[in-house]
Amino acid sequence: MESFSDRLKKVLEIKNLTSSELAEKLNIQRSSISHLLSGRNKPSFDFLSKFTRLFPDIDIKWFITGEGTPYPANSEENISGSEHKTKNEVQDKVPARMSGFFTSPDELIKIFPDGTFEILKRRKLQ
Repeated sequence: MESFSDRLKKVLEIKNLTSSELAEKLNIQRSSISHLLSGRNKPSFDFLSKFTRLFPDIDIKWFITGEGTPYPANSEENISGSEHKTKNEVQDKVPARMSGFFTSPDELIKIFPDGTFEILKRRKLQ
């Protein structure tokens, strides 16, 4: 499985950005990106929050865990109908103090202050 730094490099390639350009767009220090790319540091909640706002089209679950692909299978290009809500529409309803990202209506990635995370899935009642 590829590392977080590999996935960050992939995003830079997809978006045709340098690490310095990404740091500028996220309003963070260039050294922070350098440390993430080298694998020295893990991404902070602040970084992930800014990243999600900058790149709503990148699947955050893939970006954090490596599961899936860079683009969500349920992206707007692949779904028709009025019930679909984008990740940003759901994220905008989450209070700012919550540390988590909804990746779908049935899944939440909860991020803890120490940088670890947990994927919570809704159980289906039988």
